[in-house]
Amino acid sequence: MIRTRFGILLIPAFIFLTSASGTLLGDIYSYRGSDGVIYLANRQDVGIPVFRNSSVRNDRAGGRQSVPARRNARYDSLIREASNHYGVGFELIKAVIHAESAFDPFAESRVGARGLMQLMPETARGLGVRNAFDPRANVLGGTRYLREMLERYNHDLKLSLAAYNAGPTTVDRTGGVPPYSETRNFIRRVIGLMRTYGRVGDSGGRIYQVVKNGRVVLTNRPLP
Repeated sequence: MIRTRFGILLIPAFIFLTSASGTLLGDIYSYRGSDGVIYLANRQDVGIPVFRNSSVRNDRAGGRQSVPARRNARYDSLIREASNHYGVGFELIKAVIHAESAFDPFAESRVGARGLMQLMPETARGLGVRNAFDPRANVLGGTRYLREMLERYNHDLKLSLAAYNAGPTTVDRTGGVPPYSETRNFIRRVIGLMRTYGRVGDSGGRIYQVVKNGRVVLTNRPLP
């Protein structure tokens, strides 16, 4: 049975919003009514996101906002592997993946960046990543590149993220964070997501290099 509330189409959870051709009509959000029934809505202000229309093409760095919880956690074990291997914080890697691809391993931007961490073809080749759409190869390669940027910019998080997004040549040429809205939005988004995934306070814009159990680890807060 179809019900409406606030003038918005709400459909019981077992029915999908589709067009005449049978394709999904963009993002779908869940909503629990006063009767305890879970509904799906086509606007966010009445619910929380449950999935996005995969046919909608989004560009990198902020174009992908709503991520299903199931997809959100799908690559956690892989992210931990990359974190342990390269000593880069779990929350930083996951935040970059979220901001870049919204956990879509087949994401491709209009300029050709590919996969979970949106590696450009030239960067992927330099990292030895043969298939940027392979999740493991992409995350390991992207984390390695992220660590290289952190080391290059003395663990300055904002400069490192700017270099990851716009390229180190651009950062070096401008002498700081480039005046590109895409890059600045990317930095803000990643730092915000780090707080969500790490459940820690603001890093103060720096990444710390510490020795833990004989290993060099990069983290967004100094460890005792």
